[in-house]
Amino acid sequence: MYLQMCRELGLVPVSYYTRHCEEALLNFRHRGLGTQGVRAVCAALATNTVVYTLDLSDNWMGPQGLECVAQLLQYSHIGELHLAQNNLGSAGAKLIGELLYNNPTHLKRLNIANNKFQDSDATHIAYGLDGNDRLISIDLSHNEFGVQAGKIFSNQIAVTTLEQVDMSWNHFRAAGAVALATAIKVTPINHLNLAWNGFGEEGGILIGRSMLVNTALQYLDVSSNRIGVNGAIAIAKALEKNETLMTIKLAKNPITYEGSLALIRALAKNPVSPLKLLDLKDVYVPREFDTLCAQLKAIREIQINYVCGDCHVKEISLKTRRITTTEERLNRARQIAVDNTLNLYQILDDLEEDVVSAIEFRNWLELYTQMTKTLVPRVACDELALCLSTDGNIYKMEILDLLDSSLAPETTKP
Repeated sequence: MYLQMCRELGLVPVSYYTRHCEEALLNFRHRGLGTQGVRAVCAALATNTVVYTLDLSDNWMGPQGLECVAQLLQYSHIGELHLAQNNLGSAGAKLIGELLYNNPTHLKRLNIANNKFQDSDATHIAYGLDGNDRLISIDLSHNEFGVQAGKIFSNQIAVTTLEQVDMSWNHFRAAGAVALATAIKVTPINHLNLAWNGFGEEGGILIGRSMLVNTALQYLDVSSNRIGVNGAIAIAKALEKNETLMTIKLAKNPITYEGSLALIRALAKNPVSPLKLLDLKDVYVPREFDTLCAQLKAIREIQINYVCGDCHVKEISLKTRRITTTEERLNRARQIAVDNTLNLYQILDDLEEDVVSAIEFRNWLELYTQMTKTLVPRVACDELALCLSTDGNIYKMEILDLLDSSLAPETTKP
C-alpha cells in the first residue's frame, strides 16, 4: 500500500517503512516527509494493526498533513503519537482540538511540542481535552502559550484524566502562572513539568501552598522559573508533610542559601517522604547544606543535585576564598576585569534579569566574552562570578549601585 501511494503521489519511498512497518514503533523523526509524504504513510497505516507508536516529529507536515493523521486515527490502533516540530500553527491547534474531541479509541499519549502555538490557540486544545477521557499524557512544551493559556489550561489540569503533562518552555507568567500554580492543589496529574517559564516568587509560594494538599503528584519540575527564597520556603513547608512526591526539580532558581537550607531541613523532618530526587542543579548552597545532605543520605536513599558555593571551583586560589567583605570582593572583581580587559559595568548592565544565580552569571559571562571576542580563561569567569555573588546569587542593581558610588577607571560607564 505504501509503495503504491508513493507511486501515485510521485514520491521516492522511504525504505525504513518497508523494513519496520510490522513493528510496534515506527519512527519517521527528521525524515523531511512533508505533507505528501505524511499522506502516503497514513494511507498505508490505515489497515495496520501492529504499529502502536508513530513518531512523525520534525517533518514539516503543516495543517494539511495533520488532516491525514486525524483521518488515520479514526481507524488505526495507534496509542502513542508524536507530532512535535511540524509547523502546525493556529490552524493545526484547531485540528488538534477536533481530533481530541472525537476521542480516538486507542490514543493514549500525544506530543505536540514546538509547533508555534500561540496564547489564543489554547482554547482549541482545551476544547479537545474537555471531550477526551482516554488520553493520559500530553506534551505542550516549547510553544508560545502565555497568560490566557495559563488560565485556560489551569481548568484542564484541575479536572482531567491526564496523568502526565509537559508545559515547559512556554511563556506562563503573572496571572497565567498563578492560575496554574493554584490548580496544582487539586490536580490528579502525577507527572507535571512546568520548567522554563516565569512563575516567579508569587508562583513559587502558591505552588508550595498547593503541594500542602495535593496527594497525586509524584514528579514536579519547576526549574528555571525565577522562584526565590520565599517560594523555596513555601515549597519546603509542603515537603515537611508531603507523602507522595518522588521527584522535585528546582534547578536554576535564585532560592539563595536560606531557601536551600529550608528545603534540606524540611526533608529531614519528614521520615515518611518518598522523595528520591531533589534537583538543585546550578543552585549555590552553603557548606552547612553539604553537611545536612550527608546526614540525610546516611539514613535514607535520596539523590540531591547541588553546587556547594563555598567549595565550587577547585581552581580558585586560597587567597580568593579568604575574601570576606563586600568591598574586598568588589575590588577583586575589578582586578579580574582589568586583568582580562573586561568592562564590568557593561557586563552587568547587559544582564536582562535583576537577580541571577552565580552559575547563570558565569554562563552569561562566557557567552558575553564569545560575542565580544574577548579571550578570558574559564577560571577567571568562575572567580568573577563568586566574587560578585551573595548567598549564591548576583544582585545586579546592588552591585551597579556600589560601582556607581565608587567608580574606578576600569569600570567607567560605557
